[in-house]
Amino acid sequence: MLYLVKDPLYKSIRINSFIEYGFKMVKLEYKEFPDGEAYIRFQDSIDPEGTYVVLARGFPDQDRNIIRSMLITHTLRDYGAQRIYFCMPYFPYSRQDKRFLAGEAISAKIIAESIVSNIDTLITVDVHNPLAFGYLGAKFIDIRTIDLWSDLIKKNYGNKKCGLVSPDVGRKSFVAEIARKCKVPMASFEKRRDLSTGRIISHEPEDFDSYKGIIGDCEVIIIIDDIIATGSTIANISLKLRSDGFKGKIVVAATHGLLLGNSYDRLVMAGVNEIICSDTVENPFIHRDALVGPYITRTIDRLIQSY
Repeated sequence: MLYLVKDPLYKSIRINSFIEYGFKMVKLEYKEFPDGEAYIRFQDSIDPEGTYVVLARGFPDQDRNIIRSMLITHTLRDYGAQRIYFCMPYFPYSRQDKRFLAGEAISAKIIAESIVSNIDTLITVDVHNPLAFGYLGAKFIDIRTIDLWSDLIKKNYGNKKCGLVSPDVGRKSFVAEIARKCKVPMASFEKRRDLSTGRIISHEPEDFDSYKGIIGDCEVIIIIDDIIATGSTIANISLKLRSDGFKGKIVVAATHGLLLGNSYDRLVMAGVNEIICSDTVENPFIHRDALVGPYITRTIDRLIQSY
């Protein structure tokens, strides 16, 4: 039997595909004590022979989400659940994946290790750096949204002359694969840093010819990134596109729409016309064609079939 345990505070994620696949929802009681501590109680009995998928919220309130997730997974194990797949589509603390300065905590590793101790597989979606979790081996799966964005672009912009932009070299191969599937051109930006302070001072095209090509030939330019946090990087790129003469539509597509502070205003003032996000994180720009549930259930299906 397949069971879905959804974090009671995870409101954005769509669970239709889980129900259609045959998952039974597990009832959870959740409340907070007057001092803010979390209380979790399973209202359904736990089936030791069942397969449990825990669908956990990563943002906002990352610290509380992690504690709540640990209460859920530890309780499942305590009551005998043998197979637990833990899916946190947006995985918090993942950007600190190495020790840049002496004495730093490697938060990505610490948080991952605290979670995997009571689960069989950790599943993320477009995690910041999948290689940082390679030490977990088969216990870690990162779902890449290449097909999601390829299908969305073909469906919604297939009748337009589109070009794609990677906001930095680290996302270049990801965006290039989407461009290949959509049969559209792309350009990549790179960060220029102050050599003395390390501060990013500008974002410049990596290859001038491909950059000028999409400005001159395309009606729509889609900037694709994994996270919109403050929006500064994408705003800088949009300003560059506008200042270099692009008059068409600029679309920003991001898997995880954190949209902190005045990021929306920053993007609009920089010339962005449309923002599209998936449902991994609660935000007002979730697109009907950018739902990650079907990709998660396919991954779970492969795990079940290979068990």
